[in-house]
Amino acid sequence: MVKLKFCAVLLALVFSACVGDLAPPADISERPTALVGTPKTWRPLTNPAPFSANAPVLANDGTVLVQAIESSQWWRLTPSATGSYVDGTWTQLPSGPSGYGPLYFAAAILPDGRFIVEGGEYNVSGPAVRTTRGAIYSPTKDSWTSVTPPAGWATIGDASSMVLADGRFLLSDCCTDMLAILDPVSMTWTQVGSDKQDSNNEESWALLPDDTILTIDANNPGKPTESEILDPSTMRWTSGGSTIVTISDTNPDNSGSHEQGPLMLLPSGVVLAIGGTGNTASYDTSTKTWKAGPNVPSVGGALTSADGAGAVLPNGKALIAVSPGVFQQGTHFFEFDGTTYVEVGAMANSATTSSYQYTFLVLPTGEIMGTDQFEIEIYTPSAGVYPNSGPAVTSAPRPVTADDPDPIEPEKESKALALTTLHPGQTYKVTGTQLAGLTQGAYYGDDAQAFTNYPMVRVTYQNSPNVKYFVSHHLSSYSVRPGTVATTLFDVPADAAPGLASLQLVANGVASPPVLVNIK
Repeated sequence: MVKLKFCAVLLALVFSACVGDLAPPADISERPTALVGTPKTWRPLTNPAPFSANAPVLANDGTVLVQAIESSQWWRLTPSATGSYVDGTWTQLPSGPSGYGPLYFAAAILPDGRFIVEGGEYNVSGPAVRTTRGAIYSPTKDSWTSVTPPAGWATIGDASSMVLADGRFLLSDCCTDMLAILDPVSMTWTQVGSDKQDSNNEESWALLPDDTILTIDANNPGKPTESEILDPSTMRWTSGGSTIVTISDTNPDNSGSHEQGPLMLLPSGVVLAIGGTGNTASYDTSTKTWKAGPNVPSVGGALTSADGAGAVLPNGKALIAVSPGVFQQGTHFFEFDGTTYVEVGAMANSATTSSYQYTFLVLPTGEIMGTDQFEIEIYTPSAGVYPNSGPAVTSAPRPVTADDPDPIEPEKESKALALTTLHPGQTYKVTGTQLAGLTQGAYYGDDAQAFTNYPMVRVTYQNSPNVKYFVSHHLSSYSVRPGTVATTLFDVPADAAPGLASLQLVANGVASPPVLVNIK
């Protein structure tokens, strides 16, 4: 593209005095008390960002990393002691590699907790350069390292990327049909992919429940409604069928902006495609068929998502940002379920910004963080949680040691989870279902990825209002398939306060029923 520039509810935990087993888990639909805002409205941060905010990502310790737009500066927002992101505080990270300040780029939190940034349509300032530069941030070393691009690539630019279901990092070249997978240990790339009908330029990706990736062609004027599906086991693209209506702003002569909006998997198993044309379509992942959806409503003119943000809310609906035409000012926000649009409150700068300037992030509280390249606000969604859409813990946390690195024996697990003691400074493994949730959380056209299909480990103390996030890492499956069994590791910090607490795994803002733990 070319552009101008949470305290969690203290859940009642009843356990046996004889064996310490938990009572049946609390209703997953209970919501954190940090959602104190008015539903369907935005609130500014108590401590505004001391920089112009670009795309945010959710680190594996529950903090949010945000770039100062088109610079090598990155900042961390840490939620308050009670878990509120609105009342969070800022600290500046070490700067990234000199001269690398990308705008519109690929990004992901890797399974080991490192944060990778790749490419950039712009870099620092000036015209589009579609850079091949990249960098990776290590939270344990608190430092950045440059990343060498895949061999022979002349561009990465405003690329799509994601962590695949098996944990591998997949990256596209913005301007060709090339793909590459990164080995996070050796930091080397393997080029993959075949049979793509067009280039990757401007195309959004969505991970499907069968672990394949869906995209809609933006550079295929002979087939203007063509979709394609990538099978990660073979790395071959095949046709995903016709979207019925045009989603990408691509003309028969291949002119136009080629822009499209977010491609969002809902927990219902339906993918919503929001068009750069104002059209929408939905893909049923069970029947593997498309149908045309209702156009984005007109508000003083036709509204589109020629690049723009979308987020799947805990209630199962989508929050979208749309504006007039292509890159025009005047952004409107809607909750959309694939059938009905409900316009909701706007962010402070919406009258003078366009949809492409917005990025969303689903917070562990179920709220949505929105950035507009200037400031940050927090959205309170309408009430409710989509049934059975969150993680569930099926085995109590077990310590991981050098002598016993994989102590989980699922066949020996009881149906009731006993009170578990956690020791500061120790790493634990926990088993559960749907640890990645049923969606990837927040989406965008092609220029930003803020996926949250990995679990936060949230601990809420019983004797205080305090909420802590323990570092989670090495999730065994990022699959959004319902019922997926997976494990994740988490670290209890050496300075963790002692006491009884409820432990929950949270993915895409939806929390598991609690497990009672005793930290000592």
